Amino acid sequence: GGPGSVDVAVLARDPLREVRRHRRSHPLVLPDGRRTSFARELLEVRLDHHGREVVVFCAHFRSKVRDEPERRAAEGAAAAEIVREAAQQRPDALVLMAGDLNDHPASDALNALQRSGLRRVAERLGPEGDITWRGRAGAFALDHILHAPTAARWTEVGVEVLRDGDGGYAGSDHAALRADFALAP
Repeated sequence: GGPGSVDVAVLARDPLREVRRHRRSHPLVLPDGRRTSFARELLEVRLDHHGREVVVFCAHFRSKVRDEPERRAAEGAAAAEIVREAAQQRPDALVLMAGDLNDHPASDALNALQRSGLRRVAERLGPEGDITWRGRAGAFALDHILHAPTAARWTEVGVEVLRDGDGGYAGSDHAALRADFALAP
């Protein structure tokens, strides 16, 4: 209903192998037993990077407006299972999850993702360096890139927060997070 994006997309230079959607196929169960779904599509894109497979999950979890932290926690737990399964099925692939998760590093949603073995790559920037959103409520790291460990030795070689001036990036109220990875010899 507004100029901001409410869905997700992946832009890539590499050839597309496959696209999967998980919003409808993975219902979420809240602590009180109610069923719901991901707030937006959990998009899975499989790419061919010079003969190597890259699997990217793109997420945009429930907003903090009219907050539902239990829904974000359920989104995090379900996404953790889906990403972990993809990493187990594709041991030679680079498997990433990225997006506006609308929650900070110590939240239930991020804890569920990290307990599953996913590594939050901006962690190395420290608590002040990974901030992607600033507002009246404060400054927070709400956007994340998580790396799934696989048998292949993909390693993070760089991560940075991109912003125009003091706030967001490219017209968004959120800064952008960028990470580079390489396959170790």
